[in-house]
Amino acid sequence: MLKTVGILFLLICAAARADLSAPLETDDPACASIKASPAFQSFVQTFVAAINSRNREALKACFHPKSLPILAKDKEYADGIFDDAFSDPIPAKYEVLLKALEPGDVTQIEKDEGTAYPVKPTVQMEIKWKLGPKGEEIAGGLMLISDGGKWYSVVGTRPTK
Repeated sequence: MLKTVGILFLLICAAARADLSAPLETDDPACASIKASPAFQSFVQTFVAAINSRNREALKACFHPKSLPILAKDKEYADGIFDDAFSDPIPAKYEVLLKALEPGDVTQIEKDEGTAYPVKPTVQMEIKWKLGPKGEEIAGGLMLISDGGKWYSVVGTRPTK
């Protein structure tokens, strides 16, 4: 059974279209150079450390600067994102999967979910890990963009649908 983590999959990259709402099973070959880049690897390490430290400010630093006003304007939405993010720690052994997003994918998500992204994400990332003695699989997804040589998670406005 696959459990999805709220911040990651449900609030940020939930999409009505099956190809974007279903957990990723394999890496997109188009993303191989992204995954290998030091900037991306640094983002993943920083993101995981922020989740595991349950440090709200450290996690906010992972969000694109244009996403921060969205969180500041809607405290309830922001609290839900952070609470969900800190619900399960990410162990040292995890898997990162990537999928390139086309501009039409993001437009469709915005339309289907009633949300708006302040900058259009270009990559969907999923982190998978096993939790507990039964090895329950956890998956968390993020919408990402590279800006100024640095990777960020992009948070859209609260979905209305």
